Amino acid sequence: MMIFWVAILLILIVIMVLKGLWNVFMHKRLVQLFPYQLEKDEIEWNEEYAETLKEKAISKQEIDDFQLLKVLQKCDFTYTNIGREYMYGRMLSKQCDHRLLEMMVQRYQNPQILSDTLYHLYQLSKEYDACLGLFQHSQVFSLWEKRLIMCLGFCPIVFIIMWFFLGELIFLPLCIYAALMILLNTYYSQRTKTIVTETMSYCFMIEALSHLVKHRVFPEEDIQKLKPMLKKAKTYTVLARVIYKISKIDVFYFTQTIQSFFMLSLHQYLILLKHQEDMESYMLTFYEYLGTADVALSVRLVRERYVTCLPELTQDKQLSFVEAYHPLISNPVKNSFSTTRSCMITGSNASGKSTFLKMIGINMLMAKTLHTCFADEWKCYHYTIHSAIHMKDDLTSGDSYYVKEIKTLKAMIDDVKEKDCMIFIDEILRGTNEKERVMISQAILTYLFQSSSLILVTTHDLSLVEKFPWIDQYCFRDAIVNNQLSCDYKIHQGRCTVGNAIALLEIYGYDADIINAIRKPN
Repeated sequence: MMIFWVAILLILIVIMVLKGLWNVFMHKRLVQLFPYQLEKDEIEWNEEYAETLKEKAISKQEIDDFQLLKVLQKCDFTYTNIGREYMYGRMLSKQCDHRLLEMMVQRYQNPQILSDTLYHLYQLSKEYDACLGLFQHSQVFSLWEKRLIMCLGFCPIVFIIMWFFLGELIFLPLCIYAALMILLNTYYSQRTKTIVTETMSYCFMIEALSHLVKHRVFPEEDIQKLKPMLKKAKTYTVLARVIYKISKIDVFYFTQTIQSFFMLSLHQYLILLKHQEDMESYMLTFYEYLGTADVALSVRLVRERYVTCLPELTQDKQLSFVEAYHPLISNPVKNSFSTTRSCMITGSNASGKSTFLKMIGINMLMAKTLHTCFADEWKCYHYTIHSAIHMKDDLTSGDSYYVKEIKTLKAMIDDVKEKDCMIFIDEILRGTNEKERVMISQAILTYLFQSSSLILVTTHDLSLVEKFPWIDQYCFRDAIVNNQLSCDYKIHQGRCTVGNAIALLEIYGYDADIINAIRKPN
């Protein structure tokens, strides 16, 4: 018998030694691979964290207009779902605190801090699942069910004590208990699957953050803030954490069997429910700290891979940038621009007007999300962003193109009454007839231009531009060279007076009869 226990002890020692060596290897390997992370394939962005925001700064319209999901995907080098969801949430939130984000980026210059962060976030990525809705299940169990589960959890201790007094007589009650636990497991397994997953995820989150605090990954003032919260949280999650640590060296899966049989995860959930007020308030704080640590890794890589700058937030209402570019375009043409006034931008088809608006919108939102802009220099006021660039029918609500656009414009009109907005409008009111379009466009733009907001409008319609001689005019130029459209994609002062619509028909091989009919005077 002694040989058996010695063998078990040796096996456990070997497992722990190998685990330690593996951890050392993974620390080094993750640091080596960190600069070579690949952009992720197209993913679905989870809105779990975004749903906790009381107010959102932008709508689905801005997300679609500026292709923000593709931009985030290009900037996403996070390790965990927490980091990814937190990045998405920062984009939607009204304001973001950049203090901790910038401090984390700086702290990652320390190789040891970088190594510890990568390792523990990597470990969390293998275990974590969405858990911010954990306490929404508090009504799943009735009071008698909670008491039953807690009582059954203590039964094994009672049986051990009774065994010393009753001996073999305990066998029948033990069989009845085992049968009852099997029935309860069958009943609760599907009903509580989500609860069990979310409970364990919360515990994994606490464990990962505890390691980061222990290794002093965060600034000292944040460590002192987190320590008392983590101490209390670890006390309430000790059951799950002990089971998890034992399971890491349990090669025979005894721990998993015991955890399932005695419903230990449900016991852990009921303990959390008992202390819900504290644990629910801590959850979002823990989530945001882990999210910031992960997003800061992305920020560091984005700044290393692309030409970027730190945005400067100004007290004066202005927009100014030097050599800014669109991050989704290969070999983009860079533009410099500065204004404190609304403006109208003209230009022919495919000359770069819409892309210019998108570039500004993307950088305005990345300034908030990642505290990073794709430019040599970026200065701006804290505007509320609105856009009407890619309008389309809304099949869900049944709104036509025109109805969708006037609803979007109405939201802009309502907001400029109370807020300082930056508004992007591309080819206003394309969804209605010419006569009404000009009248309505003039009225809406006049109202917007008279507000304190910064309005950026692109249009082909020179007759509309002529109605606003007091508004600053800019344009994009193009020319037909060797039967090819040539654009410099640079913004210039002034108004574009030459169109290329007919020339493009010729370039793309339209029949001469059509071209002649167009050019034939009425």
